[in-house]
Amino acid sequence: MTLPAIEPADSLRESPRWEHHAIFCAFGAILLSTGILEFTDLANQPPVVIIVAGTFAIHAVGSLVILAFAKVRSLQPLRQTLDVVRKPELRPLLWAVPAMLLANIVLSALSTALLELLHIPIAEPVYVDWIRNGSTLDLAALFAAAVLVAPFTEELMFRHTLYRACNHFIGTTPSLVITALIFAAFHWFLAGFLSLFVIALILQRVRNQHGLSSSILAHMTYNQIMLCLAVIVERSGAL
Repeated sequence: MTLPAIEPADSLRESPRWEHHAIFCAFGAILLSTGILEFTDLANQPPVVIIVAGTFAIHAVGSLVILAFAKVRSLQPLRQTLDVVRKPELRPLLWAVPAMLLANIVLSALSTALLELLHIPIAEPVYVDWIRNGSTLDLAALFAAAVLVAPFTEELMFRHTLYRACNHFIGTTPSLVITALIFAAFHWFLAGFLSLFVIALILQRVRNQHGLSSSILAHMTYNQIMLCLAVIVERSGAL
């Protein structure tokens, strides 16, 4: 599947290779740091608000590094460099959000069944315990992080910068696959790996066809729906 690129290919090819290597190193540090936070024993750690803030502080540092590279690499205004000049389009949400929800439901169920069949332990995502037992402040922090911060940082990092950096070396289709794989691994959740991979492909298509603002909005909408459903299920004891 070949998706239309919305950035000038020439400007991408002219970027020094050291910039792209630095971006890959920044992503590695973010991935490792996030994993350390995800697997830390919460019983011996500060409240969830601090943990959430720490996780997304790492995201913010990575985003600042990427923004700096974007500014240095281009003489254009930063907003134009990041392709956020256009207002987000609502039309992609009509197909992208339902597609992501369906992918999550179907593929997560299949992955869970396969892991159980193979007798591989399925770790519960950390945020589920926060939703189940957290205070109102904890939930507010989680919603702010997942609905406001994460979509911006992850779309900037994965769908925009990392995709462009990979495209610099290996072209469009391999870049789609590699960035989606890294995005799925970034969440440190084995049962959701396949669904996250497909969700990343969907968001990349939105970004390539409609711009970064549209993929951020689609990501925000999806995260908000999923968190609301999780709160309803966990707080009502439906499962």
